[in-house]
Amino acid sequence: MIEIEKNIYASGQLTGGSIPEEALFLKDKNNEIIILVGCAHPGLEQFILLAQNYGKVRAIIGGFHGFQKLTYLKDIEFIGACHCTKHLNSIKDRFPEQYKRVCLGDVFTF
Repeated sequence: MIEIEKNIYASGQLTGGSIPEEALFLKDKNNEIIILVGCAHPGLEQFILLAQNYGKVRAIIGGFHGFQKLTYLKDIEFIGACHCTKHLNSIKDRFPEQYKRVCLGDVFTF
């Protein structure tokens, strides 16, 4: 994890999928982590596991691509799966309280 600015970190490049990718980690006022991903091609679980080394993951927002290991989401308060998420309905069904619809221009405060 690379600190960009106070409470803003880059995951560094992760591989494992067809396209290497990195994510942005933000720390909130309670030092909990908000993960912002693009399409999570290397596997969303890789980003979650890395972030957990630095604090509790409070939220994850972005495209989850083909992610199916839903047990990794069970303790995450805010699940903002969007654009390229192939298994969106499974996520919504399994986590109806935690899933939040995310659209362009939305603003969330943590």
